Amino acid sequence: MLILSSDIQIGPYKFKGVNEVQVNSSWDNLTDTCTIVFPRAVEWRGRPIAGPDGLLKRGMAVTVRIGYDGNNVEVFRGYVRDVAAQIPVKVSCEDGMYLLKRGEFTGSYKKATLPVLVSDMLEAVGLDTPVKFTADFDLGQFRISKATPAKVLQYLREHYFVRAWFRAGTLNVGIAYDAEQQRRRRIRFDRNVISHTLEFREKDDVRLNLKAIITNPENKREEVVVGDEDGEQRTFHYYNISTSAAKALLEKEAERLRFTGWRGSFVTFGKPDIRHGDIVELVDPIYPERDGSYLVKRVQISFGEGGYRQDVELEEKAV
Repeated sequence: MLILSSDIQIGPYKFKGVNEVQVNSSWDNLTDTCTIVFPRAVEWRGRPIAGPDGLLKRGMAVTVRIGYDGNNVEVFRGYVRDVAAQIPVKVSCEDGMYLLKRGEFTGSYKKATLPVLVSDMLEAVGLDTPVKFTADFDLGQFRISKATPAKVLQYLREHYFVRAWFRAGTLNVGIAYDAEQQRRRRIRFDRNVISHTLEFREKDDVRLNLKAIITNPENKREEVVVGDEDGEQRTFHYYNISTSAAKALLEKEAERLRFTGWRGSFVTFGKPDIRHGDIVELVDPIYPERDGSYLVKRVQISFGEGGYRQDVELEEKAV
C-alpha cells in the first residue's frame, strides 16, 4: 500500500505533514497557484505559524514536494501571497509571477524582439529571474508605459499570442509546449483513470469558429473570421500582418484543432506525475483503435486526506 508523503519548505521552515495541498497549473494561466492547509495546532518552539507573532510571512519562498513513500517530486515553487490565521491555517501562494507583479517598466522600441523586451523589463525592476525563451518573436514597433512585468506579459499574451509560465523558478517565454521539457506519461483507462469527462469525437464532427484580431503599428484593429458560425469560438491576436496571412494562420489552427480523438479531462492518481506541456499516451484496452497521444494543457492537483489526485485537461493530439 502506498503511503502519502510530503516535504514542504516555507522560508527557513520545513514541514513534513499537512492536511491538504491544492495546485492549479497551466500555461493558459499567467500565474500558477498553490494552497496549503496545515493541521489545527502547528507550532515551532512554542510559536504559532500564523497570526501577528506567526512564523509564516507574506513573500517567503515556498517549495512543495509531494508523492508516495518518501519519493516526492516538486509540484510547486513560488512565494507566500497570504497567510490566513484561521483554524486550520491556510497559506495561499503564487509562483514566480508574484515578484513580477511589482515594479514599473517603461520602454519604447522602433523594432522590439521578445528577448530584448523581457530582459529590459526584468532589469528595470531589479529582478535577476532566470529566463528561457521557448520561441523568438519580432514584436515590431512597441511601446509600454508604467506597467509591471506581469502586465507586459499579459499584454504580449493577448496581442501577440506569447505564452509565459514558470517552472522550477525559471520563467519560460514564447510557446506553450517546449519539446525540451516534455515528458511522456502512459495512462490506461482500466488502471489509471478514476473518473473523466472525456469525449471521443470524429474529425468531421468538430465545428470551429476562429477569429483573428490584427493590430497594426498605428494601433488600429481588423478582424478576420473563418469556420462555422455555430462552432466553438476561439480568438487569436496577431500584430502587423495582412488579412490573407491571418486567414492562412487561422486555417492552419483549424487544421490543428480538428482531429479524431479524445477531448476533455480525466482524474488520475499521483503516479505518474504529470505537468502541463507533457504528452499523455491514452491507452484503452477495450477500444484500442482509440489509443492516442495528447498534449496536456492544465493539471490541478489535490493532495491530503482524500488521497493524491491529478485532474488533467487535454489540449490537442501530439505528433
